[in-house]
Amino acid sequence: MPIKAFAYVRYSDPSQSTGNSVARQTEMAISYAATAGVELDWTYRDDGVSAFHGLNRTTGDLGRFIGDVQSGKVAKGSHLLIEGFDRFSREDPMEALWTFLTVIRSGIVLVTLADNQVWSAETLMGQSHRLFGVLPHMERAHSESKVKSTRTLHNWQQRRAKGVVVDRLTKPAWLDVVDGEYKVNDDKQRILLRIFEEVAAGTGVDRVARRLNEAGERAWGHAYKDTGSRAGQTRKWHGSYIQTILNSRAIIGEHQHHQYESGSRKRIPIGDPIPGYFPPAISLDLYHRAKAAFKSRNVGGGRKEASLVNLFGDAIRCADCGSRMRWGGHHHRERDGGNFAYYRCSSTVQRTGCDHTPKHRVVYLENAVLNLVTEIRLEGLADDAEAKAKVAEAKHQRQLAKDRAMKAARLVLEMDNAIMRELANEASDASLAANKAVLDAEEELAIVRTRLMPSNQQTAIADLRAAYTETKDIGLRMQLAGAVKTVMDNIIIDRDGFATVSVMGGARVYRFKIAKTVTSFTLVSGETVMEIGQARTNAEAQAFKDSLKRAA
Repeated sequence: MPIKAFAYVRYSDPSQSTGNSVARQTEMAISYAATAGVELDWTYRDDGVSAFHGLNRTTGDLGRFIGDVQSGKVAKGSHLLIEGFDRFSREDPMEALWTFLTVIRSGIVLVTLADNQVWSAETLMGQSHRLFGVLPHMERAHSESKVKSTRTLHNWQQRRAKGVVVDRLTKPAWLDVVDGEYKVNDDKQRILLRIFEEVAAGTGVDRVARRLNEAGERAWGHAYKDTGSRAGQTRKWHGSYIQTILNSRAIIGEHQHHQYESGSRKRIPIGDPIPGYFPPAISLDLYHRAKAAFKSRNVGGGRKEASLVNLFGDAIRCADCGSRMRWGGHHHRERDGGNFAYYRCSSTVQRTGCDHTPKHRVVYLENAVLNLVTEIRLEGLADDAEAKAKVAEAKHQRQLAKDRAMKAARLVLEMDNAIMRELANEASDASLAANKAVLDAEEELAIVRTRLMPSNQQTAIADLRAAYTETKDIGLRMQLAGAVKTVMDNIIIDRDGFATVSVMGGARVYRFKIAKTVTSFTLVSGETVMEIGQARTNAEAQAFKDSLKRAA
């Protein structure tokens, strides 16, 4: 039986289907088959599929070929014919090399037709130095696609700078095209401002959606089709769509170019975001405040009673074991102006090792913390310099991880398969972790920036507290919980009934005894007693003394 040779043809741009690319790849495959005496097979082909992000490997026919080899559908010893390595992969060289090794280690003979090179486990046996000749091809293929991607993004920026509206671009729902330019729709901008202001105040996305529906605000989009049970009905707002809007950086003018994976609806980001592509619909400050409030909001789900909304969520912890402090007791029984709910260590309740048995009254702790975060002076405590440095360091570490991964890919070529796989996996994991660290650092920077004007948050907390005390409205209490978390970091409770509260990213830490009436807090860093009502005065006096020292 003749050996089968599978001709793999790929092109990324649909316009290439009628050009020389397909004809050239086809002619090369036919010529090789005639010379080598193999049976040609055209089963695997990726039309209009990019190799830059590995779509041909993950969802395309190249991936299907590899799967068929591993399942035995394609026999070992078969040939895979490619014009060159750029048809095979344009991914990062380390990923491309791993795919290459996967194919030849599975018993396939890989032939690059442009240079008439044959690659297989047999031809590389004792000649592993030949693999160093593979990497330059892979690096060049990746580099070419990266340059093309960069040029494409530059062209988009130039178009935007010249005011050119791209008809193919799906514009955000709040934008109109007027005289060939993007303009923010005034009525939709009004709704956007309402959404972001309510979320920044601590309101949850489902409640925001419900309020918009109750106010008769029409959701964006077309009416339902004229068939089915909802025919002719107007679309309603939903919490999921509110969350989508919150996550869209197009709100502040950024555009991220995407492309769809072949055969799926999954969108892949291409290149870096383009700032200033759209006109911004809200201020950057409001965007970050809403994002920070949404991220920090964690008041539990399913509870309907206002008194059961936990102001502190998971931010309150046991000093002994670090477990979350959970609620217990009678939430509705009133006496002495407060209910009988209390905090207990969840580990103690579940009997999983901690013996922090004392209970701590919820209402006492809430009153003390609310007094603390509204009375102390917080101006000047927040500084984004450290957060900026973390972002820069995270990006530096990401580049180092990428460099180490490339170095590992070169070094492991001389090692056995087990070591190769282990090192490759470790390098890949490190690279993913480094990317996540950058995203985390950027989110932290956004939250820190919302703290640069804490007096606004303190005023909001005081106003919400007063309104909730009067109305007992669950919505106000949820907003209050969100507002508190923009100032307060965490609370640690010990078995002696002392609470330690960190504010403004740890810029200050206070300690006090939980009691019905708390009149003073200890500033832990200086062991200075801060009296309620005098905290601002003391802080101002200290600031004045510090200014005199600097002047001297």
